[in-house]
Amino acid sequence: MGMPWEASMQTLYSVNELIDASENKLSIHTIKDYCRRGELHPCIYFEGNIVCIHEERFQDSIDKRDPVAHIETVSWARKFKGYISASNFIDYITYTDPNTSDVFFNIEKIIEHIQSINDFPPLQKDEYLKAFPPLVDDDIQEKRWLREIAHFEGNAFRASEIVFHISEVKKILMPDKDINQIKNLDYSDKPFLTQMLRNEYFSPIEAACLMSQDDPDVIELLYENKNQKYILNYPKNYNALTLILRAIEMGILDTVSSTQISKLTLAEFLVTRGYIIENFNTMHYQGRYGPYRVSFGGKKVRDKPKVLNFAIVEDPLSEINYLRFKVAKQNIELEQLKLLSNTISRTEEVQVDNMINPMEPNQYSTPALEAIKGVIQKFWIYYNPEIDIAPKQSTVMDWIGNTYSEFSNNDYMKKSIDRICRHPHAKTGGNSKSK
Repeated sequence: MGMPWEASMQTLYSVNELIDASENKLSIHTIKDYCRRGELHPCIYFEGNIVCIHEERFQDSIDKRDPVAHIETVSWARKFKGYISASNFIDYITYTDPNTSDVFFNIEKIIEHIQSINDFPPLQKDEYLKAFPPLVDDDIQEKRWLREIAHFEGNAFRASEIVFHISEVKKILMPDKDINQIKNLDYSDKPFLTQMLRNEYFSPIEAACLMSQDDPDVIELLYENKNQKYILNYPKNYNALTLILRAIEMGILDTVSSTQISKLTLAEFLVTRGYIIENFNTMHYQGRYGPYRVSFGGKKVRDKPKVLNFAIVEDPLSEINYLRFKVAKQNIELEQLKLLSNTISRTEEVQVDNMINPMEPNQYSTPALEAIKGVIQKFWIYYNPEIDIAPKQSTVMDWIGNTYSEFSNNDYMKKSIDRICRHPHAKTGGNSKSK
């Protein structure tokens, strides 16, 4: 049964409201202790400017008793509207007099940035945040913030404005609640799954079926034939398979080969996602698997997997993390394209022939490099600018999309590969030779 506060739409709590929401299980002293430990941050609503200041300290003198020099520089500045916490707010959370007030200078933590347009860069070593109220023309004028500091008297606040944000309150009031809702599964009434539990290795589809409780033979048939009924009739399996394939691609779920996942690896992965299956990974969830209890040199032989609580930690397989992964991967491939382009431009035509030969088994490659070699082999290895008509860019791009599925919907990469591979005397592509 949930706590009364869960049914409300409240997002901000005064200290008294927080105590009431806890059904009086929290006291003022306990709340302050949470604040000191960094688990709760009293905050206020603030509109103005946040400036990141880097402070460098050094001592020229050999004598360590001499004064230390401090040099401050501005790393970045942003306009801000949202909730912030300062270190001295904790001293005012119990004041009930609405006229009790003070000022703050530095920001301990940004709790919520409303209508965020630009991300706030993470703080680096020796950096701290300082808050300034809105200033005249600060939307178009570049401020000399270090000069502003000299006359800055602080940001005023009232004790009655101090609140606690729901993002932290729910972690205090529901410390053990897992938003994944652990799924305890028993497949004793599903022979097609109980038989599969004895496998030592699993395909991605079989792994997804353990999550969605579907028959792998049925799913395999629909998936291989690209049947539209698959997504329509088996959305849970589709989502589970997408998650499994994403985890493999991102290196979170290790495979023995490109299509095989070991029983232990899958059992532990499913624990982290909250899928606890009887006679499969219950002992891994409960910590009864032998290596979890054995230590060597003061260190566990194998760490026990834990159910990820996405109210506290970010899902490593979320859409945004997957997008970050894809962008980082594409940036690496683009750098490789640039490097290969420089190599090709410095290489004689006869040397290009060596580059497109079949690779050695242990030689490194990527889809982009394979596509480059394929384009050279298909269009340029025998091209003679004196007598041949160069292929159009659209022709090359269509061939790349049809041959390499990774780039079928990526025109930017197809154009980049065409530009890199195109013969220097055929940069206009597809023009017939003048007589």
